[in-house]
Amino acid sequence: METDGHGKSYGEWKHEKEGTPTLRGMVKTDVEMAMTAADSFAGFVAELQKKGYAVKYGSKAAHMTVRHKEAQKNIRLDKISPHFSEDSLRRYFRELQTLPPEMQQEYKQQTAPEPPRRKPKEQPMPVRRRARCRGRWNRSCRKITGFMACYYRYCALLRKAYKGKVGKRCYYLLRDDFLKYNRYRRQCDLLWERQITTLDELLTYKENLQAEYNTLTAQRKALYRRKSKTTPADYSEQIQTLTARIRELRREITTCADIEMDCGMVQDKVQRAKQPEKAELRVAENTHYNHVCAYGSQH
Repeated sequence: METDGHGKSYGEWKHEKEGTPTLRGMVKTDVEMAMTAADSFAGFVAELQKKGYAVKYGSKAAHMTVRHKEAQKNIRLDKISPHFSEDSLRRYFRELQTLPPEMQQEYKQQTAPEPPRRKPKEQPMPVRRRARCRGRWNRSCRKITGFMACYYRYCALLRKAYKGKVGKRCYYLLRDDFLKYNRYRRQCDLLWERQITTLDELLTYKENLQAEYNTLTAQRKALYRRKSKTTPADYSEQIQTLTARIRELRREITTCADIEMDCGMVQDKVQRAKQPEKAELRVAENTHYNHVCAYGSQH
């Protein structure tokens, strides 16, 4: 099996399989968009800086690297794709500038790196089974509202934007939150599991967690005092059980605090994301209508 010599970590493979955003995928998309928008190497670097990247290149840097403002480490571009090395990029823009303006766009499309092709998995033949359902068919289901619906909508928008299934304006609105996807996913899961739909319910749930956390912490402190006076094995199991529960409570309290901090921003971005989608849908409908009218007038 032939490869390009560049492997990927298990975490990246898992995120790609699940369709969740990754840092390398975000960088790859932004580099390709910067190459399309720029006409020179300096313009390419400027486009990356506009997107929030710090770029290192030139004689003082062994390899060309970028780091997003929300990330904690630099990424080598040639590790993402051999086409993204500094020499390849400079050669690409030198050849681009030798062409007339009307041929430059065609050259960009011809030299764009091809996405990896994957063989689709063979789906097994469905097994038909008969089942008998007993009960009421018109059973009413609870409608999702409040925070829960807003977070579900936002996580779905992040996944669509990461896969390039939204317009450019919506993509630029959401792209800075790709690296925080797991944070919003944890908040969404907590709201769904606890059926929290309003801010008052969230604050009440957080107060109950904090009260339980304080109680268990006091119990564990008392067990530590008794453990020092008696044999250690008597209280070790109880301390481990309390520590596990305290760790869970601490994580949920932190998630509740994050929701309290992020809920306003999430609601605002969901509302702002609807406007570009409606505008682009309206433009698409008008374009289709004009094509239909032009075709009808010709025939």
